[in-house]
Amino acid sequence: MPQEPFSTLPVELLHSISRLSDAAELRSLLLVNRHLNEVLTPLLYNTIHIEDSVTAQKCIRTLSRDRSELACGRDLPTLVRDLEVSFNHWGMPAGPKTKLARRLSRALGRMTNLQHLVFTAAYFCSPKAFAAIAHAAAPSLRSLKLTPQSEQHWADSSEPSVLDGIRPTFSELSSVTFSMWDDMPLCWMDLLKHILTDRAAHLREITIKDYHRLHLSRLFRNSPAWSSLVELTLEVRSVPFDLLPATPNVRTLSISGASGGEYSWEGVAIPPDAFAKLETLECPYQLLPAFLPADAQRQRPIRTVRLDDALYDEDGGEGDYAHGAQPDWDDVSKVLSCLPRSAGPVTDLSIYIDWFDAEECWDDVAQHLTTLERLVIVFFQDPGNYDRFGDWGETLLAHTPRLHTLLLSDAPIKTNGSELAFMFAWDRRVHLTWLAEWDQHTDALRKVAFTTEFMWTKTERGWEAPAEKDEESDDDEEDEYQRRDWGEESEGSVIFEG
Repeated sequence: MPQEPFSTLPVELLHSISRLSDAAELRSLLLVNRHLNEVLTPLLYNTIHIEDSVTAQKCIRTLSRDRSELACGRDLPTLVRDLEVSFNHWGMPAGPKTKLARRLSRALGRMTNLQHLVFTAAYFCSPKAFAAIAHAAAPSLRSLKLTPQSEQHWADSSEPSVLDGIRPTFSELSSVTFSMWDDMPLCWMDLLKHILTDRAAHLREITIKDYHRLHLSRLFRNSPAWSSLVELTLEVRSVPFDLLPATPNVRTLSISGASGGEYSWEGVAIPPDAFAKLETLECPYQLLPAFLPADAQRQRPIRTVRLDDALYDEDGGEGDYAHGAQPDWDDVSKVLSCLPRSAGPVTDLSIYIDWFDAEECWDDVAQHLTTLERLVIVFFQDPGNYDRFGDWGETLLAHTPRLHTLLLSDAPIKTNGSELAFMFAWDRRVHLTWLAEWDQHTDALRKVAFTTEFMWTKTERGWEAPAEKDEESDDDEEDEYQRRDWGEESEGSVIFEG
């Protein structure tokens, strides 16, 4: 009897082939014969990202079916290891929405091997759905990203009492992200506090997004130490530092969120023993002095400082900044005077400012930046007197002998509708003039950008940058953009309906 195609190939080789296949090709491989279907189906369902309502209905319908109704009698939910439920429900009628929510709970209740869950879809993150997760995935779940919904948004008509007594032990959970609304019911608050308390000694990453100080106070009050925590992210208006659990091993701390009104970052005091091993700090500029106070007996070993979400994406993206804010250079420059206090020392600094005068900006600041190896400046608008950038060799680089990377970002300018970005962004001749002047004051500089469009790199041949794009190539890119089939599902979100 002839053997089925591929039946003699090692399973490991088939897995390697499947990983090189796109979604459509993997579906086709599954249909070749029973052997390939059995071997590759687990790979198809290993990672499922449900990011649109069409995919949601197809996928959840399949996953919620009884195994007797599916090909080969497999229990498909048990194959899922990584699940993201983040689709937009808008436009979906109430009846189908309710049916879909109930099917989702049935599917979640059978995902006994789930390791990573992102559950942020409005109307679907309900008590019934979470009870199903707790029942099935508590022993296996390693990371959880949750956006609990308020009662009026529960599509499956859940009752708050469903969560009464639901206190799962997530024995492998090490990373959590909670996004909380102002009107979040207490049943959710109690559950989230249970998770943070029960796993306090084991969590390594915590992210909390909340704009209600009372939520944070309730979550943190009387909590045991987060003794294994390495990374903490708080996207909030105000941080109750006095209520935070002990964080003896946190290396990375990120704090963001608009202040104003009754909330302010000014005058915040941080317990001296908090974040004793902190190495990377991302925060509003007003908080920096609180982490490096002048009267501290022992300073934190901070090496990387990123103020007001300032980010330059060296891989070609636009980076980031604190949207809605325009920090004043005079204010930012004052807090930079505390950088030398770090026990790090600080070698990587990113700042976001509204504007400064390029001729006079470093007069009283460069002396505080002597340990820097990388500097990023994100501008809300064109700097003044930018034709004096050449002077930075004497005013900045002569004082920063280890600075090898200097990046200027015009991302906010482009976000606000300017097609030209910095006025000097494309003037490569001028760039080279400035770089030549800088080279007279430093041998360390290796990477420079005057825009997010491209970057200069110093090689044995001198300063080099990518070739300029011509209009024809831009047209080709636009044509490709218009040719894309935006209805296709993203890779990893393929649905194989048995």
